[in-house]
Amino acid sequence: MTRMVQWLVMGLVVLMCCGDSGQLAFAADTSTAEPATKQVESGAKQIGQGIEQTAQGVGNTVVEGAKVTGKTLQEAEKSTQPQVENTWAKVKRGAESAGASVTHFFRRLFGH
Repeated sequence: MTRMVQWLVMGLVVLMCCGDSGQLAFAADTSTAEPATKQVESGAKQIGQGIEQTAQGVGNTVVEGAKVTGKTLQEAEKSTQPQVENTWAKVKRGAESAGASVTHFFRRLFGH
């Protein structure tokens, strides 16, 4: 570094230590930034409320969907109940018939 740059750097360091440059840095007008900051804060709050409302909407949709599904399953159960009973009766008669056939086969086989 040249002597001139060294003196310039030392002068800036001295100014910073004394606080003169600190006053210069804080002399900027922040009054125009405050409304923008508040606008960002307001927008963030609105986004937060929007997210909350969206989450509530999703939750309500899930709840209502579960209710509809439950009702649909109950209706399906009611409509299939006679078919299930009819099928069970057929299976029961088939098993009784198979048992009678097996009994008849062994009786004929052993002569009883």
